[in-house]
Amino acid sequence: MGRYDGYLILADYDGTLADRNGQVSPENVEAIMEFQQEGGFFTIASGRSPDFIRNVAQKVPLNAPVIALNGGAIVDPDSFEVMERIGGDEEFLRDYLSLIDPEISYETHLWHSSCVNSVWKRGEGTPEQSVKNVSSPIYKVIFVQDSPEPTLALKTAAKAKFANKYLIERSWPIGLEMLPAFSGKGNAARLVKRLLGDRVHTLIGMGDYENDVSLLSAADIGVAVGNALDEVKRAADKITVPNHEHAVRQVILEL
Repeated sequence: MGRYDGYLILADYDGTLADRNGQVSPENVEAIMEFQQEGGFFTIASGRSPDFIRNVAQKVPLNAPVIALNGGAIVDPDSFEVMERIGGDEEFLRDYLSLIDPEISYETHLWHSSCVNSVWKRGEGTPEQSVKNVSSPIYKVIFVQDSPEPTLALKTAAKAKFANKYLIERSWPIGLEMLPAFSGKGNAARLVKRLLGDRVHTLIGMGDYENDVSLLSAADIGVAVGNALDEVKRAADKITVPNHEHAVRQVILEL
């Protein structure tokens, strides 16, 4: 019997597990290894691709299914093969294109494979040309704007147009993501917990930005790091230290 038996930690990567430079501290890695040795499950819940998280896993041990693409894919932590796909269809593609104004939009990314995305940039052809060879499932789309203000304006417009049809949330100040409503980190977290069955009694979700709110809400214990947005802190059960102060280690120590 280990002292962390039954605990599952799902941690966002950017702004939570990683520091300001995008690196995971040795202190966090050491704490994660001890946590796992004592029976705990640790993995990442990120908007990043499986390939990106595969590289992270060379330094950070993961022993539970990984949430990639903001819940669009559940990935095996050893092989990094996709275990579950949660994606949109041709209607999702049409709705994505309807939000692009070629004169105002700056750049968009449409993920139609777990590791591949089609990119459109202002001045480089039409948005329709960038998706000619796209097929379902479509995991998510990202709208990258020039500054936070047009990003927030697009978020307001998209929510007004589609209401609850999609998840529409920022993952960084100028990056707006749109996913099928049944996707997202929260639904993916519940699925990961079900996959682990009776080996897990407590799910701990950790995050810092808008796209982590559903994760914290789905968790048995939702933890906002000290550098999190106010709305993330309001959704949390507790607030821990900022990411650059080894927040994952702190949560493990407090268990």
